[in-house]
Amino acid sequence: PRQPYDMLGHGDGMVRWIDENSVLVNDFSNESKSFNDRLIKALKKSGLDVKFMKYKDGFFTKKRDWGAYLNFIKIKDILIVPIYGIDDDDVALQQIKKIYSGYKVEAINLSEIIELGGALHCITSEKFGR
Repeated sequence: PRQPYDMLGHGDGMVRWIDENSVLVNDFSNESKSFNDRLIKALKKSGLDVKFMKYKDGFFTKKRDWGAYLNFIKIKDILIVPIYGIDDDDVALQQIKKIYSGYKVEAINLSEIIELGGALHCITSEKFGR
């Protein structure tokens, strides 16, 4: 299912592979329990182990409809993770470092880019079918 308020339908801001059997998913339960339940059901139906990025209540709003910390890129043993100059940056980075413990994690501020509807994975991915 598409994330509530996300007009572009970016999956790379909702879920990311950890390994071939596991995914990291934004916990949308404090925004929309019904959306969160549909997303988790779809992932688990595929046999995937689901781990969650937790956020404080009110993180997802109509004004800020992204949880784009998952919109990172992997280059060999390095993760380059977007941050946005907000309090949630530290909480998100701690979770990512714990889950991806075999990677070196570097942060880059994308606060201006996110306002245009994407983050690091979005702006570095090759687009097909144009």
